[in-house]
This record gives sequence, structure tokens and C-alpha cells, in this order.
Amino acid sequence: MSVQNPRIEIRLSLQEIHLARAVAIRRSAARKFKLAAQMKRDRRNKAPLDSKSLVARVLAVVGEGSLKIGILRAEAELAVSKYFGIPWDGRLIGDGDWAEDADEDVGPIEVRTTLHKTGRLIVHPKDDDDAPFVLVRAHRSPIYEIIGWQTGRECKKEEYWEDVGCGRPGFYLPNDKLRSLTESLFEHF
Repeated sequence: MSVQNPRIEIRLSLQEIHLARAVAIRRSAARKFKLAAQMKRDRRNKAPLDSKSLVARVLAVVGEGSLKIGILRAEAELAVSKYFGIPWDGRLIGDGDWAEDADEDVGPIEVRTTLHKTGRLIVHPKDDDDAPFVLVRAHRSPIYEIIGWQTGRECKKEEYWEDVGCGRPGFYLPNDKLRSLTESLFEHF
């Protein structure tokens, strides 16, 4: 079950990078507006909060770093869609609204991105056990390395649980436990 084909390199074009960045900016804005609305609801029975301090609070919670991560995530999703030939628009639906609660990143695939050149696949307890999770390394952007994949269920073993100090403990799958991309993940779903 170890990775036989260590990585697939996908280079994104400038046009693809612009699309992924536009998606990331839209996602970030949607999260900020959702957070701002929640903060306003939370403060209804308390002292009024002017819009300037509300914006400052929102930016403190959802800052520039999350936008950078969001851009890498969107670019990695696009790289996976390009490799598998699955259309990707960043979850744009209907009349231009965004599917905030869509479950999958690319078709049935969940994409996990890392900036570390030896980074591992991370899965969280609430993630779908039956979904395929694909690891993408983004340390050489705009070249993305698609490393391998595994199901959520196979990742969620107690022996893989770690708190690496980033504030999001989870199941960190060792790279030698990833399935090769030569083993079609679509045969399993």
C-alpha cells in the first residue's frame, strides 16, 4: 500500500493561478462576512460595536495568513482537478453564489495541502471516513506535487493521532501509508 510513484508534478498556468486566487479571495471574504454577521448577532444584547472595531476584530480572527493558506489550498485543488480531469470552479453554484457547505473539494476528492516538502496527509475526526484524501505539496508553487491518497477511515487510526503544535491536532498519516496515484482512487468509490 505504500507509494510506488512518489509524486506527480502539475504546473499551473498564470490564468489558472489567477482563477484559484480569485476563488480564495471570494472564500475569504465570505468567511469574514459570515463571521461579522455572527459577531453582530452575539452582541445584540451588549454594548453597541461600531463598524470600525468590528472590522478590526474580524481581521484579527481571519487575517492575512489565512488568505495565503486559502490561496495555496485553492491552487492545490485546481492542480488535482487538472490531473484527474475533473472540472473545478471553486464551488461556484447557480447564479454566482458560493457553496459554503459543499463537502468535497474536487469531485469526490478531498484535497489536503502542505508547504512542507516532506509534509504528511492530515485528516480530522469529523472528516468523512469514506472520502478519498489526496496529499498535495505546495512548497514549489506554481508547481504542485500530488503525492498520493488514502481514505479517511484508513487515516483515522489511533497510532496516527498527533498534536504537532499548530492548534489543529489530527491524524497525520505517514507518507509510506499513502496509496499510489497509479492505484486509481475511483475504483474504490
